[in-house]
Amino acid sequence: MTTPEQQPVLHFWRTHPAPGTLTAEEIMRQGLEVSRAMAPALEAVIGDHLDTKVPIVLEGDFIAPMLAAQSSFDGQSNAGRVRAAFLYEPDETQIRDNFSQREPEEAGLQAKRARVSWLQGSGVLPVRPIRNWLGPLPLQVGGARAAGRRRA
Repeated sequence: MTTPEQQPVLHFWRTHPAPGTLTAEEIMRQGLEVSRAMAPALEAVIGDHLDTKVPIVLEGDFIAPMLAAQSSFDGQSNAGRVRAAFLYEPDETQIRDNFSQREPEEAGLQAKRARVSWLQGSGVLPVRPIRNWLGPLPLQVGGARAAGRRRA
């Protein structure tokens, strides 16, 4: 695939002499660099799927919101065909608690990791929290529409 010499950003964690010394802010910035490095490859994949009209769902840690906002992908017009959803938890303590429940053996690392995740969604990256104050939204499944119940 690649070597550290070809793509140092992608090999950062394996080659950094002391990654544990980085601050949450430095880790978050490094994640942005990975997103930028991955963007051309993701753009080519999206462009191919726009060209062939084959649906695709991309999911991953290093997909930046600005990628989905492009007007074209590898020469293929977006024309509203590319959509994205980026979810995040705005409460840093909740993020830490979620990580700790999921991976209790890593308890000591969760505070910094939660800080990185919180920074990514706290205005450093262009995302907005999704709040559904009206209750569950209608659900479309296999062409049939199911009505969600509204909370009072």
